[in-house]
Amino acid sequence: MVKKKSKYPEKTIRQFRHEIAVLKKYGMLPKSIDARSVKPTPWLKGQITRNKDILTGKVRPVKVSKSFAREAKLFDPAKVRNGRYLFELRPGEKVVVSHGKPHARGDVYYRTPLHVPPASIEEWLKWRRYRLMQDNNGKTKLPKGQYITFNYSNARKTPSQFHDIDKMLNFLQRYESIKNAQAGMGTESDYDFINGLDFIVIDTKRR
Repeated sequence: MVKKKSKYPEKTIRQFRHEIAVLKKYGMLPKSIDARSVKPTPWLKGQITRNKDILTGKVRPVKVSKSFAREAKLFDPAKVRNGRYLFELRPGEKVVVSHGKPHARGDVYYRTPLHVPPASIEEWLKWRRYRLMQDNNGKTKLPKGQYITFNYSNARKTPSQFHDIDKMLNFLQRYESIKNAQAGMGTESDYDFINGLDFIVIDTKRR
């Protein structure tokens, strides 16, 4: 009996099935799919395209607590997919989940996303400053080894890291001034890319 020849090249089908297996492992596809024998369909190809960042390692889907997932969904619905939180990783980071919350672990730090919409960043920082001053004898610095970073949607920019909330607010005010001035001139700038905040804790034991 002559075996029917597949219309898909062997290398292509092998790669396709590997990608399906990876997406299934991370909960992006139904468990009923058999990655060893599945054939390319328009829907599955669409899932591979949709989840490209997962396949390249830029994003890692992780199980989180229901409360964290709700909070993340309010901030950005695209951050939660199939009940998993899509954690964006930087080079060299690994994601860990503790008490239902995800953290990125770097060489000497832990990073936690703060679900603060860009339009509310200044208001949130002022609230954080007020709490710090209450708990820290009027000082606006975070405890030793703790930082908050501005993140940018422009991947070329390095996140701006701050230990002092006052300095962070000053930076934000300069950012707004430059952004508004350049918007009036119809030009673009790297200042136009602040899109969120992260909380950083330096692990002194691993330095």
